[in-house]
Amino acid sequence: MILAVRNVMHLVDARTHPDLLGQLSVLAGTDERILSLGPLNFQLPAGLKVQHVHRPLNSSSLAAHRLVGRVGPYGIVHAWSASSASAGLVLARSWRAGLAVSLQQELSRKDRDRIISLAGWRPLIFITRTASARDELLKWIPNLPGESVEIIAPASTAGPADPQCRDKGRRLLGLTDKDRVLIAPGPLLRNSGHKAAIWTMGILRTILSDVHLVIPDAGPMVEMIRRYAHITGHPRQVLVLNGKINPPELLPAADVALFLGQSPAPAGALAEALAAGLAVVATDLRENAQLLGPDQAGVLIKPYPRQAAQAVLNLLENNELRSKFSANSIRWARQAFDPISAKRRQREIYLKILSQLPT
Repeated sequence: MILAVRNVMHLVDARTHPDLLGQLSVLAGTDERILSLGPLNFQLPAGLKVQHVHRPLNSSSLAAHRLVGRVGPYGIVHAWSASSASAGLVLARSWRAGLAVSLQQELSRKDRDRIISLAGWRPLIFITRTASARDELLKWIPNLPGESVEIIAPASTAGPADPQCRDKGRRLLGLTDKDRVLIAPGPLLRNSGHKAAIWTMGILRTILSDVHLVIPDAGPMVEMIRRYAHITGHPRQVLVLNGKINPPELLPAADVALFLGQSPAPAGALAEALAAGLAVVATDLRENAQLLGPDQAGVLIKPYPRQAAQAVLNLLENNELRSKFSANSIRWARQAFDPISAKRRQREIYLKILSQLPT
């Protein structure tokens, strides 16, 4: 049993990555308050209860100033984006609280500037998902102590799919057991790899007539992705669902998961695919390699659709190879992405912050 750390408030905003929202839904305690500074850009995960507050002039910091005296005080403010971290600093200063900041792997220059502006506050802990992301953070924040950056591997609640789940998922998609199904999880953002996934499927369709691609998530690039599917000539074989069906329900229906972005794959989405026992084809990036583990529960390729298509073809045509990767995926996910271990790790970080608060 993991004892909850009380007196924690979480902050999210429109710039909180949906992958981190998914992690928050797994890791947050039932008695921990979650505030959204203005509306969110993505649908909330099922079961995540968030209280929305006004964000004047589209400023998270101004929203935080309005909150001072209305909520709290809390001992720890946990921000889930660089912009909400600026608001978190306002509240931490007012309450003399500790600050935790969970970060997605890829940050814009503006987000980096925001993060650097926090570095003088204590106690402050940045939380990343991989060792590579931690190293990058320490590299571009001058004089940031190594003990100020911690790692929590993504938590996955998915499990290996049984035949019934596979059949149910395919019925939801209108597909049969004979179809070969690829899935490209993750929000539809710029450089997220969904265009490359469509192009990869298009190449495969010249060899295999029964290949389909499922793009389950929503995002600002959804209409562009739909247009691209038409341009490549396979609109019926590319199922762009725009978040209508939760990805965990669809993962069992797939044979191979694709993460072909030029940026690191969403850590939570990749962990879910591995936990479901899917063979994974991903862009050869350090963060992706670390998430796939030492036994490499997937295939790493250069970011070229032809290479991706060859890797997927090898997996689709070789059931023994695909089964081997599936077994590696399940074994590694159980070891690395256990939600109980992730909750325990987050609790340890909270206790570390509380121990550094002035008495």
